[in-house]
Amino acid sequence: MSNAAGMENRQITFDSCQENQQLVYDMLASARRHIRLYTADLEAMTYSHRQCIALLENAIRSNPAIKIQVIICQPRFAVSKQHLWIEFARRFTSFVEVRQPEEKYCKYGGSILLIDNKSYLKKRDTSRFSGIVNRADPLYCQQIIKEFTVIWESAETAQEFRRLNI
Repeated sequence: MSNAAGMENRQITFDSCQENQQLVYDMLASARRHIRLYTADLEAMTYSHRQCIALLENAIRSNPAIKIQVIICQPRFAVSKQHLWIEFARRFTSFVEVRQPEEKYCKYGGSILLIDNKSYLKKRDTSRFSGIVNRADPLYCQQIIKEFTVIWESAETAQEFRRLNI
């Protein structure tokens, strides 16, 4: 089944670091309105690369109304590894918000990336590079967005990602 944009609604599996990175980068490049990410530790092997940050910056420059919401269970871990998202989030506070969820929402060891309410990339275990992606499944995305929103609304701003103005 194809949607109005001609994208086919089908799940694709991946199982390598290179595939994982390329799929994430392709999805980030297509973002126009909204990027949502739920992750335990920001998965440095995927998200802490200059190419990833350049794609995010380009999304902001191309789409000034874009919103980027990140839920991260272990923000201190990302800080200790000098993750590139930290400075990115600090520079683009008008577009990027990072929150730490209540502990009860950190039991899921996977991650999910949602783009524009239609595309998703889901991994059951962030220590592995396997998962599923679907570039045209707005119905499933709406279901996941409802869950994301519940977690988001009860989460607190991750202080580690805030810019210090001195």
